[in-house]
Amino acid sequence: MRSVDAPPPCPPIPMNHPATRPEAPASNAAFDAALKAADPLRGIRDAETVIGLAALADFTLLEDTAMPSNNRCLIWQRTRGILA
Repeated sequence: MRSVDAPPPCPPIPMNHPATRPEAPASNAAFDAALKAADPLRGIRDAETVIGLAALADFTLLEDTAMPSNNRCLIWQRTRGILA
């Protein structure tokens, strides 16, 4: 029987994140504009803002890997586990 005090850890969650830095390619700006045109609530978010909001929801950033075309792969894990 599993203890309620020790829930299993949440599996890592990967997230592709386009760069929002000034040196990001024009294609990222065009992609952001297309997302916002489809729905004003969509769009590329500032990575540091996303990291801060994730921390408020008990997610820890495990890895931040550079990807092609100035994208980033962010790997998250929920701090409290899936039952907390």
